Amino acid sequence: MTLIALISALISSLALAGIAISLLLQARQLHAAQLQTVRSAHLELIKLLIEHPALAEKGLSPSEKYSLAQRAYFNWRTKYLELGYSLGVISSLSIHTQAAEMFDVRDFYDWWGQVRLIYETEATSKSEREFYTAIDEEFARKNRPSP
Repeated sequence: MTLIALISALISSLALAGIAISLLLQARQLHAAQLQTVRSAHLELIKLLIEHPALAEKGLSPSEKYSLAQRAYFNWRTKYLELGYSLGVISSLSIHTQAAEMFDVRDFYDWWGQVRLIYETEATSKSEREFYTAIDEEFARKNRPSP
């Protein structure tokens, strides 16, 4: 009878461990869905800005209007990479490689110099801090591109 009780306890322990693992996976999926929702809303805001620049460009010169759309694009691309890294579909190596290429563009280099502290402040999760560090390392490695 002791053997039956031992087997029963083992089966119950395995079932409990399975439930715990299932709950952890569901929590991770929920977090990924929440990230996707926030990023989708962010993308919609950027699309709105690009499609209806008059919402943000009152009093801007033509070159400033272009710059506004360009900065929106830079932000969108950077946030896309951040989301992909956070979800594990874009590797650290890919982040470093793409950042190095993006910093070859003077406007992108200048833009990151202006917004990097915002990205650093917003980096609250481990993956966001790792992403910020990877981008900023490439920023530090690059000499300012020549005009």
